[in-house]
Amino acid sequence: MSNRAVTMDEVLDLVAYEKERPAIRAKMMEMKRPRRIAVGE
Repeated sequence: MSNRAVTMDEVLDLVAYEKERPAIRAKMMEMKRPRRIAVGE
């Protein structure tokens, strides 16, 4: 991850975000998957 500033070009308006959200969410969940550990069992 980088600590760069977000530019206005990267900010989506609400309508565009609603359309893109499922893909954005899936991408974020895939990035986070390796950080999960099984507890129990």
